[in-house]
Amino acid sequence: MSLSPGDPGSTSALGGALRTQANRLGDLVVDLDAAARRAGRTGAPDPTGRERDLVTRTATELDRVGGLLQSWTTTAVESAARVRALEPSLTRCDLVIDGQLVVERSGPSRVEPGERRAGRLELASQPSPIAPARAREPRTRRRRRDPAGRHTSSGPGVPCNSVSAMKISETITYAAPPETVYAMVSDVAFQERKCVEAGAHRHEAAVSPAGDGARVVTKRDLPADDLPDFAKSIVGSTLSVTETYEWGGAGGDGSRSGTLTVEVAGAPVAMRSTIRLAPSGSGTQITIDGDLKASIPLFGGKVEKAAAPAVIDAIRSEQRTGNAWLSGRA
Repeated sequence: MSLSPGDPGSTSALGGALRTQANRLGDLVVDLDAAARRAGRTGAPDPTGRERDLVTRTATELDRVGGLLQSWTTTAVESAARVRALEPSLTRCDLVIDGQLVVERSGPSRVEPGERRAGRLELASQPSPIAPARAREPRTRRRRRDPAGRHTSSGPGVPCNSVSAMKISETITYAAPPETVYAMVSDVAFQERKCVEAGAHRHEAAVSPAGDGARVVTKRDLPADDLPDFAKSIVGSTLSVTETYEWGGAGGDGSRSGTLTVEVAGAPVAMRSTIRLAPSGSGTQITIDGDLKASIPLFGGKVEKAAAPAVIDAIRSEQRTGNAWLSGRA
C-alpha cells in the first residue's frame, strides 16, 4: 500500500490498517486465553501468560495509535472545509489565507475602508471557531495557532472498536393476564426470589412507585466463572450487576411500556433497553429490545460477545422463576 505523506486519506488508511492489525492480535489473545483456560483445568501452569500480556499491550497500543490517526484525519478534513467556507467572507474583508494563517492582502486594497471595517466586525462576531481566532487583529500579521485547525470539541480520543452495540432481543411469555404479571414483576418478594434462583451470592431488591407505574431495582453479585479470562480481567471475578426497570402506567388493555437498564459495577459495560408488557392470546408477553455496549478500546466487541450469554440467561432465568411463581399462586 502506497501512502502519500501529509495526505489525510493516506493517514486515515494507515490508521485503519493499524486498527485492523490490532483486531487480529485481539483474536490471537482470545485464542491464547482459551489455551490458558484448558491448562488451568488440568492444573498445569499457564503456558502463554507472558506472550498473552505482550500481545495484549501491543494490540492496545496499535488500536490507540490507529484511532488517533483516524481522529486527526477527521479533524483535518473538517477544518479544511471550514476554511474553504470562510474564504468568500475573507475576500470581502481584504484578507487572505496564507498556509495556516489569515493575513491582510498585500498590495493596494480592493475594498472600501467602511465596507472592510464592517466586514471584519461581522466576521469576528460569527459563531465559527475559525473566524474570531483569525480575523481579530489581522493588521498585526501575528502568526497565530488556530485552535479549530488542530482540535475538535471531543478531542482526539481513542475510538472504541465496538462502534455498534450488540442487539439483545428477548420475549418472556406468561400464562396470566397483564394485571397479574405486572403485580408479580413489581413485587419485591418476586425480585428477591429471582436473584436467588439466578445464583446470586448477594442481592438487594427495592420497588418504589413512579407515577402510575413503578421503579424496580435489583443489585446482585454473580459469579463470573463462565467469562473468558480477558473479560474477567476487566469485570473482575464477580459481576456486580444493577438492574433497573422503569414501568409506565397501564393502557386500557393492561399493557405497559418502560425501560430496562443493566449496568456492571466498575466496568464500562451496560445494556439499555425498551420493554413492553402486553396481552398475547390468553396470556402476557414481556418484550425486551436493548443494546449491550462495552465501551472498551479494542476488546469492546469481544466483551459484548462474552457478556451477551449471561444477559440472555438472566432473562430466561427470570421467566422460569416467574412461571413457578404464577403456578404456585394459581
